[in-house]
Amino acid sequence: MKKQTRGFIILFGLCFFFLATSLFAEDISVQAQLSQRNAYVGEAIVYQIQVTGSDSPDQPDLSGFTDFNVSFMGGQNTNQTFQMTVNGQTTRYENKGYVFQYKLIPKGAGNLTVPSIDVKVNGRIFRTGASSVYIQEPVEVDNFKARVSLSKSSCYIGEQIYLSVTLYFGANIQSPIFSVPLLNDDRFHFIPVDQSKSTQKDDLVNIQVNDEEMIMKIAQGTLNGQKYNTLSFSMIVIPRVSGDLVLDKATVSFDGVSGYRNVQDFFGRTVRKEQYSKFVVPSNQARLTSLELPRANRPPGFSGLVGEYKVAAEAYPLEVKVGDPITYTVKLSGGLYMQYDDIPDLNELSAFNENFKIPKDRAPGKIQGSEKLFLHTIRASNKDVKEIPSLEIPCFNTKTGKYEKIVAPAIPIEVEPTATLTYLDVQGEDPEEIKKDVESWKEGIAYNYTGPSVLRSQNAGLSGLTHPAMLLFLIILPLAYLVLLYMFRLRPLIEARRNPVKLALQQVLKNLGNWDESLSSADQYNVLLEQLKYYFGAKFSKKAGALTFADLKPILQSEKTPQELIDEVRSIYEVCEAARYANQGKVGVEEMKTRVINLINQLERGL
Repeated sequence: MKKQTRGFIILFGLCFFFLATSLFAEDISVQAQLSQRNAYVGEAIVYQIQVTGSDSPDQPDLSGFTDFNVSFMGGQNTNQTFQMTVNGQTTRYENKGYVFQYKLIPKGAGNLTVPSIDVKVNGRIFRTGASSVYIQEPVEVDNFKARVSLSKSSCYIGEQIYLSVTLYFGANIQSPIFSVPLLNDDRFHFIPVDQSKSTQKDDLVNIQVNDEEMIMKIAQGTLNGQKYNTLSFSMIVIPRVSGDLVLDKATVSFDGVSGYRNVQDFFGRTVRKEQYSKFVVPSNQARLTSLELPRANRPPGFSGLVGEYKVAAEAYPLEVKVGDPITYTVKLSGGLYMQYDDIPDLNELSAFNENFKIPKDRAPGKIQGSEKLFLHTIRASNKDVKEIPSLEIPCFNTKTGKYEKIVAPAIPIEVEPTATLTYLDVQGEDPEEIKKDVESWKEGIAYNYTGPSVLRSQNAGLSGLTHPAMLLFLIILPLAYLVLLYMFRLRPLIEARRNPVKLALQQVLKNLGNWDESLSSADQYNVLLEQLKYYFGAKFSKKAGALTFADLKPILQSEKTPQELIDEVRSIYEVCEAARYANQGKVGVEEMKTRVINLINQLERGL
């Protein structure tokens, strides 16, 4: 009977174990969910893909979402673990899962379809279900309006103009979010404007624009004769293509005061309380006419300066001797954003290199107020130099619509010959006579003469090598050399090959140090960005060539990278990509090379 009871207990335990295993061992499944089924054009909808049964799915392709602007917001595992104890035996179970999260911005109104997509999990393909959302056109209301404005309605390719996006509100608002699809338009290049330099700190606030936060200005303004409070930001926009360009509308969603109701306060008094409702307001649709730069009469040396530029120059000192240093400063002004603006290399101008010695490297341009300063150290090469020649810079004047040369006038200088002291000036006698006098004194002072006639053989032979101290020296010297060679050359190489990140870091720093100056400016920026991608690819085990800032941002955030370093990564990406387009000079490249090296060193210390 006991054996039967014992067998029954064992059988029951096995059945319970297999039942629990079947309950908690998850099959793989994939589902898609939307945060809402009704929204406005330009309003963000959160789209999640939930994977159960695996924490390592491949990121799906959402290129088929043609009715939406799609932004990847990141992904994370949702693993859960628990334990179960049966007859004193503890079994550990784990439920694996993963969630991808995206933001969908509807492009138009109507019943839009969110298509089904394929998700690859552990080598198998799973398909999500399709769903639909109803999208309405946002409408203006009296208290809330949005506007997009340009500083010029017509400009040239490469010209810098201002873009402003403003929310006008006549009642209190909360949690505003700006959706500006225009900022992702490849027909334009955008440069943020730092409003903190021209606005009091109390009038600035961080507001979400698309996927990032941006500093905005709080002020007051008038629209159609009515006063409003305003919330705005500005960008510098540079058109890349020509034609009559229609700009996408912006939308702003927020909670705004829609009315009031009477309530009783703590003391029983009747007070009015604000009632908030959800609002989504559209902007106007701005237009821009972008003109091609003329191909005819384009001057040689034109580097892409498009606008109403001016140039001036100054030098110090103005009275020098041949070879003395002269600080020659060129001041360029007229650009809205002059980070990429450059001037000709003085070494390539015959008017300068024929009469002045000019270093191959010069200090990077420095922006000071509304000017960009270029400092050179030049030296007159002969006493006949009478002036520092005028400096001519080709540009395209957008006011006249013509190619012109802006000119920094010549600067008169006085150059004196260098004063040279000879041996005769110092001694007052002919050195040959001195030699003859010394040689004539054969006795007594001949030891003072250092000519070849008094040299004696001082060959010590090989006997000194047998001295114990010399033998010890000959043994220690090679050993010391081998130890130093291992410590400073071989060991770092061995450690680097064991650590691919360290090897990539060494390779990037070596490449940045061995810079090919013969490449064009655009190619140098391209190489610089590729080196940074190569470093990140090795560090985070990603394909370097396809890495964008949008890919790096969630990775850097997950590594607890300081926000200022993430901002620096974004800035370097923007500057390199913009400079490749603008085809600017080498000064900017040198600045960016230094910034990239500093960034990598800070990341290595912090991550």
